[in-house]
Amino acid sequence: MKSVMILAGIMAMAAAAPTAAARESFVLEIGGEQLTGLAPEGYCVPKGRNKEASDLLATGDTQNFTLIMLIRCDRQNHPQGFGADYFLIKAARETIDVVMERAEFLKLMEA
Repeated sequence: MKSVMILAGIMAMAAAAPTAAARESFVLEIGGEQLTGLAPEGYCVPKGRNKEASDLLATGDTQNFTLIMLIRCDRQNHPQGFGADYFLIKAARETIDVVMERAEFLKLMEA
């Protein structure tokens, strides 16, 4: 299994956060597969100018793919930007195609 399993584990941990009525869902794609997750309470997918700014930040990281960025909902399209409180889910470019057996992945997640 590819690093998709690692991302699935990260997304499962994020989904285990306290439930809120209006948590936003997001979709990311890796290895040709789409994965859906729930943003932590109070965080949203950037839209408008914030989406443009987050895309620009992602291009500056040449060692990783930025699969998703989540910003505080109360900073969405704020005149001073989205600030420094945000979540990133990234995958290292050099390990994106690492193949790993399920048992090996589970052992790594245990630690």
